[in-house]
Amino acid sequence: MKIAWTPARRRHKSSAEGTGCESPARQCRVECRRGIESRRDDTAHTYPNVLIHCVFSTKNRVPSIQNHQDEMWAYMGGIAKAHKIKPIIIGGMDDHAHLLLEMPTDIALADAMQYIKGSSSKWFSEKYNPDFEWQKGYAAFSVSKSLQKRAIQYISTQAIHHKKRDFKEELLILLKKHDVEYDPKYVFE
Repeated sequence: MKIAWTPARRRHKSSAEGTGCESPARQCRVECRRGIESRRDDTAHTYPNVLIHCVFSTKNRVPSIQNHQDEMWAYMGGIAKAHKIKPIIIGGMDDHAHLLLEMPTDIALADAMQYIKGSSSKWFSEKYNPDFEWQKGYAAFSVSKSLQKRAIQYISTQAIHHKKRDFKEELLILLKKHDVEYDPKYVFE
């Protein structure tokens, strides 16, 4: 199909079909949108069960969520739901968060973390602490359905775990347990 661009009229004509659009770029967007719509039809027959345990700390592990944990976890859950991510459980301590999320097929984990961390950081800094930030990265571990209850138990009993070890020790144990390669000099930046 040939497209003839007419700058004076700011429209193009398809010589094959005789139809017009606003521009070749618009036609490309229309074609791309058709592709997306057909992929949406494909996902109707997709049955995922993708559970991810995400862990991240406050910047420099400053215990800045104290006295506001319940609000923070609820807010993060709301952000997740707004993006069609199912929060199974969210918890943690004054200096870090644990999230067990059921991920949809059409959202990348990096995007989910950006939505949740970015929105919650903005909200918390506006409401309670203008200096609040999450660390730059995160750790994420797949969880099988058969281990979902164990992950829920682990996240819901964070206060007990942290009587024995701090966040640094906990994260290193999780990374080793899940065979995640890491460079120690970047883990706690």
